[in-house]
Amino acid sequence: VWDSAAGAGQPHASTLRAAIDPSKVFHESVTAETGLVGLIVESTPFYAEAGGQVCDLGTLTTAAGAAFLVEDVQRFGAFVAHIGRVTAGELKPGDAVQLCVDYGRRAPIAQNHTTTHMLNYALRAALEQDCDQRGSLCDAEKLRFDFAYPKPLTAEQLAAVQAQVNSQIGADLEVHTSTVALEQAMAINGLRAVFGEQYPDPVRVVSVGGPGVGQMVAAPDRGEWRGYSVEFCGGTHIARSSEPQRFVLLSEEGLGGGNRRIVGLTGERAAAANATSAELMARIDKAGSLEGKAIEPETAEIARLLETAVVPAADRKAMTASIGALKKRAIEAGKGNLKAAAEAAKAEAVRLAEAAQGARYLALLLETEADAKVVEAAATAAGAALVGVPLLVLGAGKTACALATAPDGSPVDAKEWVNAALGACGGKGGGKPNRAQGAARDPTNVAQALEAAKAFAEAKLG
Repeated sequence: VWDSAAGAGQPHASTLRAAIDPSKVFHESVTAETGLVGLIVESTPFYAEAGGQVCDLGTLTTAAGAAFLVEDVQRFGAFVAHIGRVTAGELKPGDAVQLCVDYGRRAPIAQNHTTTHMLNYALRAALEQDCDQRGSLCDAEKLRFDFAYPKPLTAEQLAAVQAQVNSQIGADLEVHTSTVALEQAMAINGLRAVFGEQYPDPVRVVSVGGPGVGQMVAAPDRGEWRGYSVEFCGGTHIARSSEPQRFVLLSEEGLGGGNRRIVGLTGERAAAANATSAELMARIDKAGSLEGKAIEPETAEIARLLETAVVPAADRKAMTASIGALKKRAIEAGKGNLKAAAEAAKAEAVRLAEAAQGARYLALLLETEADAKVVEAAATAAGAALVGVPLLVLGAGKTACALATAPDGSPVDAKEWVNAALGACGGKGGGKPNRAQGAARDPTNVAQALEAAKAFAEAKLG
């Protein structure tokens, strides 16, 4: 008997019956020098790994001071082997021993195990059909549940399943266990069993809620039994459904063959996942109030954080959709900004071109933030206002961009001109003598690029 809520229990008195090593050699005594060994005792409170639940760990001691660390527990036929190493003294068959389970470790495992039962019930309720269990894994960190279902769950279904499990947790239901005849147990309305599993007779029945297994067996056809999680199970369970505190459905994925897998968290890990989700959702809401260029970098950062965040699956789907909407807004804002920048750049270029009437050439640096498209629009506008002279337009944004044109027969070669200017920024260009363009990754020295462009033109035009 143990207290699942407190994670505590009493030592169990028993007698050591045998010690066997991995080579299947039985020992008359074992010490630390023996190494890894399996101990068989008369009776044990330790749970051996089975049914998707990991084994108990703990210690075995004697009044004489011998101690044994239990690192694994496995069942071999009718025997349970406590596998581990002697850490003090000597152990011999016939010794009176005290077996101490690490109940603090067992408690979260039991919480996750009982929660898989509640999850199994919740799936049937949310999907409105029976979904045969295909397997499970319960350890101290998480629970994993495999089931038969032909398609991914929607965001609404994920949220409904999670809410249904948390409803059972919040109801503080008593968890009943009883061992009854297999035929009687199989008759209970709504009972869940693993597909293809062979069960012992008698079999242990676990019910989360309800009046108890005895009443269910006495009146197996009653429809109300379908309102509770009722399963065959030999694992360790909690006393009340409220002990996990909360449940988070972390992920849901396909395994192939019409089977799917859910991974979930309980307790503090579930609380941490909910807190992370709330933080990201708040950041997404705040990002929704941003305008213009500020949207894109913040959206990208939130998306990066979400990739590795431990959050509920339904929340992840919702946040992914919200991030998609923000990205769309960023694209639309970018298009608007680009159009406005192009118009401002054209006006600026025309103004400078008109002021340069009679000049032998024009080299200008746009004050407006500009990319290659904006520079091209400005160069086209300036060329229309100042015809027949060499023209070079520089712009700076995330990169430095340049575009040059030159009349046929001009001593100024447009390609050479662009390279002379962008060389100051570590960039280069390409094109023909009468039209060329180029870019540099670092726009820091774009002002020096303008001076280099002017010096080149002055040298060529004499």
